[in-house]
Amino acid sequence: RLNNLHFSSVRISCFSYFSKTNYKLHLFVYNLLTGEMRVTAKLWRPLSSKPNPMSITSDYIGPPDKESNLRPYVRHIPPNETSLEKRLRESRIMVEEWNHEFWSRHNKRFYEEKEEFLKLHKTADDSEVSADKLSEFYKSFLDKNHKIHLLYNISWYCKNFDLLILATQVNIHNFLLKLKKKR
Repeated sequence: RLNNLHFSSVRISCFSYFSKTNYKLHLFVYNLLTGEMRVTAKLWRPLSSKPNPMSITSDYIGPPDKESNLRPYVRHIPPNETSLEKRLRESRIMVEEWNHEFWSRHNKRFYEEKEEFLKLHKTADDSEVSADKLSEFYKSFLDKNHKIHLLYNISWYCKNFDLLILATQVNIHNFLLKLKKKR
């Protein structure tokens, strides 16, 4: 009973932008609620619109996109961003856009093929298609797109590895700057 109240506030926050830190709190609260634990305080503050990257102090996570189902990021742009940090931020944005485009196309194709399958397999009494029939569609869709998924995963791993190398370079650079300042 009390959980329904909290779930409604969780739902509201899912349709708004909120900071990455607050998103972690949101997930923590959600996990507590699904585990039948009670939390009395609201730990995040949803925003009504997309924040300006120049005025925020951390990355923000938006609501799931209608086509790709991915949550877009609004990346914080620090005032004293180094060229290496800028390269990392821009690379992250490019990878996120690539990921968004892939899943938008993939999901569009999936829903079109599913709709076609449902039209072909509807029975005369206009009832729902059985779960067994739908599982046949899901299996055939996955089999047909196996090579695409494999290539996507390989590309995704390569892009993430590149991001990891860049992030490591940024962290080493920042560490060396801190050491230099201590002297």
